[in-house]
Amino acid sequence: MAAPASTNGSLGQTTILHALSDDLFDYLARYILSDPKDISRLSRTCSCLYLLLEPLVYRADVLRTKHQADSCHLDDVEDQGSRRQGGGTARPIAGDGIPINTALHWAISQTETSLGLAIAQKSIKAALKYWPDYLRVRVKDSMSPIQLAASRDRHAVIQELIEAGAPIDAHIWLSRESPLYYKTDRLDLPHMMRMRSAAVNALSLAMLFGNVRAAEVLAYHTQDLADDADDADEASVRTIPSLKLAAVKKMPSVIRILRSRGYSDGRMSSYFYDFSSLELATIVEDNEETLEALLDTGSEFDYLGTSNFDALTCAGIYKRVSNAIFIVRRCPPEQKPVFVVNRLSSLLQDNEPLPIIKDLFEGTPFSEEQIRGMKELIIDLHVAMGPGDRSARELMRYLLEFPAFNNSQDWRWTEVKEFYEYLY
Repeated sequence: MAAPASTNGSLGQTTILHALSDDLFDYLARYILSDPKDISRLSRTCSCLYLLLEPLVYRADVLRTKHQADSCHLDDVEDQGSRRQGGGTARPIAGDGIPINTALHWAISQTETSLGLAIAQKSIKAALKYWPDYLRVRVKDSMSPIQLAASRDRHAVIQELIEAGAPIDAHIWLSRESPLYYKTDRLDLPHMMRMRSAAVNALSLAMLFGNVRAAEVLAYHTQDLADDADDADEASVRTIPSLKLAAVKKMPSVIRILRSRGYSDGRMSSYFYDFSSLELATIVEDNEETLEALLDTGSEFDYLGTSNFDALTCAGIYKRVSNAIFIVRRCPPEQKPVFVVNRLSSLLQDNEPLPIIKDLFEGTPFSEEQIRGMKELIIDLHVAMGPGDRSARELMRYLLEFPAFNNSQDWRWTEVKEFYEYLY
């Protein structure tokens, strides 16, 4: 005999509840009890039974998941995340995951976050009591609970999982052919991701999905505090460098957290070539807050990689004018003359926008020797390259009229000035 439709408080949705065959309580309620007081007592009894039985539902889910993991013969393969957090079996993380959903994965996927958190807390409690590896199982898109929570920005669930001992830095592989890749806020800078697949942990996923709050929580707890090339041997899985990814994804708060914990920002990377975090940040348009966070926390203003690029050069190549101007204005005053002199040739040949050149030159105290050297370079470039297009001519005209360049007489300089005056 079937009971009426009812709302199940645990799942938050209306379902049809079917009574067990020969259900005594159902029979009493329907055919025997008529006094409201008796019905009320039966209701309290059922509520007590619900409180007794509800934990058994989560225990059943944990043990069912364990049975599925055992039947899938998932190997005991230890990964980078497990090693960095003190070892332990990584069996449920290996392979492609189990073919069923779990209550914990279901809870994390819910749009009603308060409901999802309540169910997640009960699942975590059951896991700790009956099978802790439940917190490592991969099912939804082959992600573990903490990875799924990172991709959904469930920062409260992430905190619960961390406190329960879930592996924070365990990785999964994200390839460009994977459906999961196309759900992320993808990197659209083609040269930056030089591999067709990448090892990502929960922090990487939070950033790839643009989930700042989840990334902040994970940044406080991750033990992956160095770029791959600095500390990884050939057998290690090299995850996407967190600091570089934060620079690309415009997450200055995550950068400050990682740097406060002593993150080591290496030069080379399996994923980003020899670009530093500062250079990567300059490539992303309107990224001044991220640049400020990097410069405030120790990034080298004038670092040159093996490609002989620095942050200002990268900004110029990719025409990120606002980033370039910000970098110029952050240049320490005592370094600015040398910085300008050493980069003038590339700045002129790359046809940098005039606002950048103005910020570099105005108010900079050049020595007489530096002025002579720059004037000779400007003249030589004029002879070699000619007047160029309109923007190049405007740039040259600005330099020719720059006061510091006109304090002394120089016939070659005067000749070039007259040439451009004739053009205009």
